[in-house]
Amino acid sequence: MPAWLIVIVVVAVLIIALVVRVRRPTEVQRLSKEVAVLMEEGRLAEALPVAERAVEAAREELEKWAHDLGSDHSNLIVTGQLAGAHRVLGRLHLRLENEGQAESAFKRAVDVLENAITENDPLHQSEEPAPPHPDLPEVLGEFALFYSQRSRFQEAISTYRRALELESHIYGEDSPALAGTLINLAGCLDHSGRVEEAEETLLRAISLLEPVASDEELLAFHLVAALNNLGLMYERHSQLEKARTNLQRALVEAGRYLGDNHQPFVEMIQGKLNEIGGSETGGMKS
Repeated sequence: MPAWLIVIVVVAVLIIALVVRVRRPTEVQRLSKEVAVLMEEGRLAEALPVAERAVEAAREELEKWAHDLGSDHSNLIVTGQLAGAHRVLGRLHLRLENEGQAESAFKRAVDVLENAITENDPLHQSEEPAPPHPDLPEVLGEFALFYSQRSRFQEAISTYRRALELESHIYGEDSPALAGTLINLAGCLDHSGRVEEAEETLLRAISLLEPVASDEELLAFHLVAALNNLGLMYERHSQLEKARTNLQRALVEAGRYLGDNHQPFVEMIQGKLNEIGGSETGGMKS
């Protein structure tokens, strides 16, 4: 057998071995399932060391990959698992009321994904900055929610803006996939007293969602939520006519697109509309 063919066979075997190692059920996946069961059963103290071990197992797997192929070769699967293990650890610390440790875990999840693809990685073939890990916007969104739930609105705003920037890069500036982040960002802007920015942000979300609301229920729900939030914001700032208009629109869109499982949300919108003097203009579809 020619020497060059031997080299090709050896390389192929190595690649196959690496792929099989990544695709087969890993210790990380096993530990993550165990953590999920323990958390569901409320056994939080028992779950903590298992969650910490899941982080270590993912880190060890990533180190093996770097050893076999070099540190410039990214493994998006394992970096995603490592970030996911940090996220689970963060959620667990939250339930244990360890907010500082939860924040540190979420930060580490973000750091892992921000450094997942290096400038020298073979996956990165252009002179543009290295692309983001596809999981990064979602992780940033969870981290921003952590901040907003603790009224740390400036940190939440900057984190949501970073997530929005990445989503725009991945999906495009005019994608309805941006709507969820826009809605959450608007809430933080409103709570920070930046009412005009909040209004513009919600109106942008609505403009992205209106043409596609009939495509799937999640998009319709986001549209109803955006209209509802805009109406509530106007009501808080004593712009009652605008509040009524948007709450009525929310009910109309809910009647068109949402099913019975959203009935409590629709009843809440109707209750607020009644409170400020509106009339019933929508309802659930049959």
